[in-house]
Amino acid sequence: MSQKDALLNLGWNLINDKNQELFSISKFTLYQFVTSAEEYITWDMMLDRAKGIGAYGSQNLAEHILEEQNNIPEEWKKYNIVLPNTTWKSVTGHSLCPYLSFKNNKWVLQYYWFLYDFHHNDRFLIIK
Repeated sequence: MSQKDALLNLGWNLINDKNQELFSISKFTLYQFVTSAEEYITWDMMLDRAKGIGAYGSQNLAEHILEEQNNIPEEWKKYNIVLPNTTWKSVTGHSLCPYLSFKNNKWVLQYYWFLYDFHHNDRFLIIK
């Protein structure tokens, strides 16, 4: 079962899930969306920047990338890869978006709560 199906079975609602082609990880590069002059940015700022630069990334792409995680560049391990084109609403009513992070020697799919701030180690995927 996909993580998407598991979340739906738990009662989460898929609010937004932009349909995007599932490219190989080699088609992407990382984009720093929180500048070095900023301590953090909010959810709304993150979404505006994602739209402005055409950030790529949805729930389906996150799950696809996990399947080929051995191909994710080594230098990406120090970043969270935010996938801004999917928004979930949890059973508790919180809005969240998926992100990938490297923990315990593997990539995992997790979810940012909209009240959290985004920091310098967060990145978008953009097509090279």
